[in-house]
Amino acid sequence: MGKMMRKKEDPLHWYKFLVIAAIELLLAFSSFGYIIIKPLAITMMPISVIIGAFFLGPLEGMALGGIFGLTSMWKASISGVSYVDSIFSPFNSGAPFSSVILSVGTRMAFGFLAGIIFKSVEWSKCKKLAVSVAAFLNDMVHSFLVYTALYFLFPELGFSPLNTFEDMIKLNSIVNN
Repeated sequence: MGKMMRKKEDPLHWYKFLVIAAIELLLAFSSFGYIIIKPLAITMMPISVIIGAFFLGPLEGMALGGIFGLTSMWKASISGVSYVDSIFSPFNSGAPFSSVILSVGTRMAFGFLAGIIFKSVEWSKCKKLAVSVAAFLNDMVHSFLVYTALYFLFPELGFSPLNTFEDMIKLNSIVNN
C-alpha cells in the first residue's frame, strides 16, 4: 500500500474510480461478472468493490457497492436462475422495498465497510499479511451482510447470519479435497 496520496492530492483519483466502475459495469454486462451454473448464479462482482475500497477508500467503495447492487438487481430481474435469485429483484420478489435493501443497501454497506477495514490496516507493521487478512474479512463481511438481510427481510427462506460461517467451512472443505 505504501504512502498513498490523499484524495485531494491525487489528480487521478476520480479517473481511477471511473476505471474501476467501468470494469464493474463490463463485468456486470458480460458473462464474467455473474456466472450462471444452474441452479446457482455465482458473482465475481465483490472483487471490484474490494479493489476500489482498497485503493480509493470507504466512500468510493460504497459507490462501487451501489453499482454492484444495481447490477445485481438488474440481473435478477431479467435472468434470475432460482427463487433465491428472484428476491434480489424488486419486480419479481413480491417485496420491492426489501429487495432494494437486499440488493443495493447491503452492497453499499459492504463497500463502505471494506474501505474502513482497509483503512484500519494502514497502520499495520506487516502490511502484506494485514491486507490479505482484510481482503478475506471483506469477503466474509459481504456474505454476512447479505445473509443478515435475508434473515430479516425474507425469513421464509431460512437463511441466517450463521450461513456465512457455514459457507466458509464448505469452501474450506472443497479447497482441501
